[in-house]
Amino acid sequence: MKSKRWIGVLLCMLLCVGMLPTMAFAAENYNILIGGFWVTSDNADDVLSDGGSVIYDKESNTVTLNNATLSSNIYCNTGSALNIAVNGTNTMTCSDNVSTGISNFGNYPINISGSGSLTITVAINKGHAIRGSDVTIDGITLELYTSGTALSGYPLMLKNGAKVTAKLSEGSDSIAVNGSIIEISDSTLTATSPLGNSILGDSIKIENSTVTGTGYYPIMSDSGDMTIINSTVKAESTADWGIWSRSNLLIKGNSDITAMGSIAALGAANSFTLEPSTGELIDVFVGADKDNAAAIDHSPLSQETDLSTYGNNSIKYFHSTPHKHTYDQQIVSDEYKVNDATCTESAKYYQSCVCGAKGTETFEEGTAADHKAGTEWKSDGTNHWNECVNCGEKMNEAVHDFKWVTDKEATATEAGSRHEKCEVCGYEKAAVEIPATGTTTEPTTPTEPTKPTDPTDTT
Repeated sequence: MKSKRWIGVLLCMLLCVGMLPTMAFAAENYNILIGGFWVTSDNADDVLSDGGSVIYDKESNTVTLNNATLSSNIYCNTGSALNIAVNGTNTMTCSDNVSTGISNFGNYPINISGSGSLTITVAINKGHAIRGSDVTIDGITLELYTSGTALSGYPLMLKNGAKVTAKLSEGSDSIAVNGSIIEISDSTLTATSPLGNSILGDSIKIENSTVTGTGYYPIMSDSGDMTIINSTVKAESTADWGIWSRSNLLIKGNSDITAMGSIAALGAANSFTLEPSTGELIDVFVGADKDNAAAIDHSPLSQETDLSTYGNNSIKYFHSTPHKHTYDQQIVSDEYKVNDATCTESAKYYQSCVCGAKGTETFEEGTAADHKAGTEWKSDGTNHWNECVNCGEKMNEAVHDFKWVTDKEATATEAGSRHEKCEVCGYEKAAVEIPATGTTTEPTTPTEPTKPTDPTDTT
């Protein structure tokens, strides 16, 4: 019996020894699923076995996509932040049995960055495209299509030129983009939820970005503030408010905000403030709709202004935008005068903007001044005239009426002089000489001739 036992023990030992090489060289499972493949030490350099469109680095927990076509999701259970580097054009299509496109188990961060693009389509009802804790979208172009939440992060950040489109299917009442703190910086976000919230965060900050929300509740901060700085934001509600903050709403800098809602355009539970940049002007238009919107009092605004009065149910269209000059004002003032009226034209003025800026187009005001002769005579050698005091045109022109004026009488030995002078204007010609007379005494009276005597009678 003892020999049989020893033989059995020996066989077991030999079996264990035979298994040692296999155990020593078994592939390490990295606890990350990519496109339907579990990543191991064997396939990490070419997860899809297609030449390297998907590469995984364990040390940094980074998935690199290089023009990859994924037929399923990315699921991470490594217990650390998941990094995804996106190069080229990449797609992910998730079938009905996959609930989330990209997720990281255990509420660890998800960081997606790069210069490429990624399109994720999730077919399952109420599926999520990207869902995680502390999600950052950095620089990439991201398109998300699903019927559930397209993008959620707690917090959620878009930065460095990220371009994100989150579109929910028709009839969906889910939240397209959701987060605790949502920060959008130097990026573009377009979100659509037909029957739900397009963008919903506890608090929302949008800076140097372009954001568009369309749907039932386009853009809403659920408990904290909403701050919009130097950004273009458009919100169009199909059945409610366009933009709403349950705390404070601040529109700051050179922002361009358009909000439309069937109940109201925009507003806040607490304060609603517009704060232009220093030295800049902001136009504000409100109304029942775009076609009937008008500028509010004191628009364009140059300083911090409380707009709470415009956040009500009577205002269904709101547009605030950096001021653009429109030179349609005709103000008669020396400040805008081009020139005074002339004898033939009215006074001219520059057209101006409501903000006071001067344009280049002009308008005329008043009547011509008509000619008015001055009292001073002007002349040349032939004519004399008055000049119009307004334009200088000749008036009352006529030929001189000359009369001789003796400047110096001539004497017997010296010549005199005289000149012609116009009796109307005083114009004088050059003097001319009066010859000397040539005699010095009065002529004597001639003596009577001697009367002849009668001849002597000799007969």
